[in-house]
Amino acid sequence: MHSEEQRVFGDAGYLDIQRRSDHKHRKNLSWFIAKRLGTRKTLDAEKVKADKIKTSIRSKAEHPFRCIEQVFG
Repeated sequence: MHSEEQRVFGDAGYLDIQRRSDHKHRKNLSWFIAKRLGTRKTLDAEKVKADKIKTSIRSKAEHPFRCIEQVFG
């Protein structure tokens, strides 16, 4: 990250990242972290829909990186 982000989308591996010491100084940053699959099953329909939106945005950003990794190793 280059410190000019306003929103960050991530998968379940980034849960509680906003509480980590190296990110506590980022006050004007919105974190959109998807839930783990087991946790998602307990949510109501509206929250599941919001979580799927987070996941779809993140996947669109990660797809080009996957293609680059496949081509260049």
